[in-house]
Amino acid sequence: MRCHQHLEVEADAVCAGCGRGICRQCQQPTIDQKVLCGLPQCAATVKAHAAVPYVIRQSCSNRAAECQVFSGLFRATSLLLLLPLLFVLATSFCTTILWVGTNFGTPWGLRAGTGEAAFLMIMGGVFCLLLILTVTAWRWHTKFQLIQQTWEDLASEFQLREFPDDADDTP
Repeated sequence: MRCHQHLEVEADAVCAGCGRGICRQCQQPTIDQKVLCGLPQCAATVKAHAAVPYVIRQSCSNRAAECQVFSGLFRATSLLLLLPLLFVLATSFCTTILWVGTNFGTPWGLRAGTGEAAFLMIMGGVFCLLLILTVTAWRWHTKFQLIQQTWEDLASEFQLREFPDDADDTP
């Protein structure tokens, strides 16, 4: 590859902005070790590309915050559904004891009719529905926690490091 300004000279590097070959005389190094050819549009392109990691990190952080909110909502929903679930379970248990005592003729049993049996079936259905909703809400909570952690890890990958070799200099 030849230099785009000096056609007789072999190129030593490639411009980070436009991709043209450049010789040692045409090279203009930047702060972040990229080489430019000197055209103004290349400097603008490299400057715009320098903002990309910041934008990606900010976007990932925003998505992590959104997932944290959704995770909290699903956690609160599952805990709120747990209270009526426990109430239905306790009510059904007490009614079942009375109903079983009646049908088997124990002295503490009350006389039960078809209303109590229907009530138990309805309470069983409500219990199953609440159980399914509670478990589903809790699973969504854990899924959003995992997604949040993924976004946070991705955001940390685009963290700008000022001195990358400082970790190796520690005694």
